[in-house]
Amino acid sequence: MYDESEKPHALVCTEVWGGNRKVIRTLKMPSLIAWVASAPLNEQEGGGDLHYVSVCDYDLISRVALADVSGHGSEVDAATQTLRKLMHKNINAWDQSDFMRGVNEMFGQSGDHKYATAIILSFHRVMGRLAFSNAGHLPPLWYHAAQRAWGWLEEGTEAKKVSGLPVG
Repeated sequence: MYDESEKPHALVCTEVWGGNRKVIRTLKMPSLIAWVASAPLNEQEGGGDLHYVSVCDYDLISRVALADVSGHGSEVDAATQTLRKLMHKNINAWDQSDFMRGVNEMFGQSGDHKYATAIILSFHRVMGRLAFSNAGHLPPLWYHAAQRAWGWLEEGTEAKKVSGLPVG
């Protein structure tokens, strides 16, 4: 349950926070603030909307992973745990290729043909760079604080496009 008087949760090194349960919470990471709101249909069982946030060993890389998996409750427990493990395994990796390969393997080899969409965003606070991988989602909205305006997050010149993967 959400309590508005609750202080924002400040993530520490190597922490992975999230899951598929009901939550409304503000999170603080190095150079980033996030607000997470998730309300599954059946709160006690958890939903198919997965959300995880992490900070690497050296407070350099903050990562956000959002996925929508078909099903609810125990049907998505395996996907929820696998996504958490992938976040831990790739917590220090700036390149998201291995992380996304792991997500695709999770769904491509699951046998139960769960459909999912996912978006993974990684922010490197020293370089001031954002990397994102998008599979099946609309482009994310990005708030530009200096202009006080929202806009679509668009690919830069270093984008790698890959198609034909199971996710999305």
